[in-house]
Amino acid sequence: MTANRGLSESQVEKIKSGDIFLGKDAVELGLVDSIGTIQNAKEKVKELAGVEEAEFTELKKKGLSLLDLLGIL
Repeated sequence: MTANRGLSESQVEKIKSGDIFLGKDAVELGLVDSIGTIQNAKEKVKELAGVEEAEFTELKKKGLSLLDLLGIL
């Protein structure tokens, strides 16, 4: 078995090409635990931390994105 996700060598063989997977497929392949919203993620963080309240800070990227450069935004 490989470290962290506990994937077998045959499972790794199926995904090692670097392809992009839909969320539901990533769950089935064992690449992620679940799919959800940012709010779901925040609730999971609080659960894992064993707290009822938490303050989250959103970090903004500095610089221009590709969309900025293309003049779309």
